[in-house]
Amino acid sequence: MTAREAQCIISVAKYKSISRAAKEVFVTQQALSKIVDRVEKEIGVRLFNRLTSGIEITALGSQILPVIVSFYSSYGKHIKIINDIINKDKGCITISMEHQYLYTLIPEDLLTSFNVLGIKTVVADTIKKCIDDVRRKKYSMGICHKQKNFSGLEYIPIIDEAAHVLMRNDHPLASRKELALSDLKGVPLFEILSGSTPNEILISAFAQEGFYPNFVSRIDNLDMTLRNIRSGAGVAIGSRFFVPESYDDIICVPLKHETVTMEIGFILPAAPSPDVLSFIRMVTAYHSS
Repeated sequence: MTAREAQCIISVAKYKSISRAAKEVFVTQQALSKIVDRVEKEIGVRLFNRLTSGIEITALGSQILPVIVSFYSSYGKHIKIINDIINKDKGCITISMEHQYLYTLIPEDLLTSFNVLGIKTVVADTIKKCIDDVRRKKYSMGICHKQKNFSGLEYIPIIDEAAHVLMRNDHPLASRKELALSDLKGVPLFEILSGSTPNEILISAFAQEGFYPNFVSRIDNLDMTLRNIRSGAGVAIGSRFFVPESYDDIICVPLKHETVTMEIGFILPAAPSPDVLSFIRMVTAYHSS
């Protein structure tokens, strides 16, 4: 059993779900299932029972799992020593974010896996500042909403989806499969992407529909926004990635409009470092799985 295989087994045991574990270890569900099958075949016992409701650890699996955890923990401590030696002279990865809501696109587990490089982030507040930070190589990369021209910078997409209306699951509009802007006339809205490209497009789209959005407040904190949505005080327009899976009382209904979308990606200067490219590959793989 390799350390990578041990990590996968531990994650499946943790979540009791192949799909959730696959996201944590950055592989597809099919690949993770094959890893579990391979490890079970290697040790000659079944670690998990596959049920329609999820994954159940077997009796033998419960006894073997602590040994696997110990093995992986020991490996992690030794590999950290090796990485400290290899990376002691490396610089850190720095990221300029167009908006603080975009932090949610980078999983905490991924940041932890790169902690030896010392990732640092800053909120630029505007797309112009984000672009300038990267163009002047003040930061290794930027994360921002897509625009027509980045003037010599490379753009690598992370997500490209319809904008979604985030609301409580008992909201009057919650039963709809998709919504039009006209459905939101008079509906209390929390402005969560103030100053961003999609927010400007959104306001323009509302104006073309003949009314102005009913913004009841501007909130620059994601947790506060979600708490206000859960309280039933209003809805918000943004990406479904803003809502954690654990928030089962908030749903995301697609907003049908050709110009109001969530296209977000990395912007890079010429000749980025191998560490930057590796980080980007991990983030894009996470969101494509």
